Amino acid sequence: FGITESFNIFVNPLPEMLPVSNISICGGLSPTVTLSAPSYPGTVFNWTNSDISNGLPANGTGQISSFIANNFSNVPVSSDFVVTPSFFGCPGSPISFTMEIKATPRVDPIGNISRCNNTLIGPINFSGSPIDGTEFQWQHNIPGIGLASLTGIGNIDAFTATGSNIPVISNFTVRPFTNTCFGPAINFSVRVNPTPTVNQIADQINCEFLNATASVIVISAECT
Repeated sequence: FGITESFNIFVNPLPEMLPVSNISICGGLSPTVTLSAPSYPGTVFNWTNSDISNGLPANGTGQISSFIANNFSNVPVSSDFVVTPSFFGCPGSPISFTMEIKATPRVDPIGNISRCNNTLIGPINFSGSPIDGTEFQWQHNIPGIGLASLTGIGNIDAFTATGSNIPVISNFTVRPFTNTCFGPAINFSVRVNPTPTVNQIADQINCEFLNATASVIVISAECT
């Protein structure tokens, strides 16, 4: 008989992953994706992504890191993910899920507005790259410019500017939204300038004689 040698044969199990639910998120937000195989610590996850326009590469290894979900179109964009677990080199059954990124509505910039007291302002109409169901939510911070409300949805109807004896400036913020998704806000201001009035000047009577000088007439104004 020769020398006996011994060796071991290790049979590694095939890892099983927990399922990942489909994801639906607004563009511009960060989705959370957790890949897990709790019964097989040390499992390596290899994943693929069908559409890199969402902000992720076409493939990767490990957890899917936090990222900003992109959608630069006016319709929802869906990506298909396939994740294959690997435990000590043994691949398990892949799982799949989808990630839908909803379109982000946009609103075009509005220039600052300056009007005199008791003149008409507006209507102020909002435009942009809206998608179906998009509305515009606005608010401003000064109640005394003639606009009945500090908040509203939709375009702003024409109104008569009202102010005081000093300029009044109200700052507006407008955000587009559709369903549960808000787009980036824009800002502009409405300035109401006071109306100046000339103070009453008393009549003057002067005699005509050599080298006579009339009294100085002072003209002043007040704002109302």
